[in-house]
Amino acid sequence: MTKQTMRLSSAQINQMQADLEAAQAKIAELEASKKSTRKAKAVKIPTFGVERLQNGDYVGANLSAHTTEQVIAYRDLLAQVVKNAIYIKISGHVQLDGQPDELKDLTPVLVDENNVFTLYTNAKVVTPIAETWDEVRVVSMRQSNIERYYIGNGKAVKKAASVEA
Repeated sequence: MTKQTMRLSSAQINQMQADLEAAQAKIAELEASKKSTRKAKAVKIPTFGVERLQNGDYVGANLSAHTTEQVIAYRDLLAQVVKNAIYIKISGHVQLDGQPDELKDLTPVLVDENNVFTLYTNAKVVTPIAETWDEVRVVSMRQSNIERYYIGNGKAVKKAASVEA
């Protein structure tokens, strides 16, 4: 095995060092851009809308970006055309007893005669952070479906519950 030695001039050495530094800078730039190109979670801004819901178990609508008065008006309108009790669930950015919070899933609420929303599970007063609710589901359903859809979020619930609306 023979060993070859290459003689380089100082100009060639300087050029190789400059190429090496440029390559390292490019690597650092690519690594930095790789980290910053991750998509940030998009903040979902609710827009005013009504999505009608109807199946064999319930009828109603998902309301987005509605005020409390609009939700109550929709509930009253639905009550005029259906005979079953009406149930309401909310989700999104809310205030629980005056403290900012977020309900990630649709959460059952009760509405009293003064149109005050309270959580079904712990009776905390719920109000929207802004003037509008992020998402509200207002539905009418048979008594036999309350545990599955209203209380259990689509899951069978063993606990007996009675809900008055």
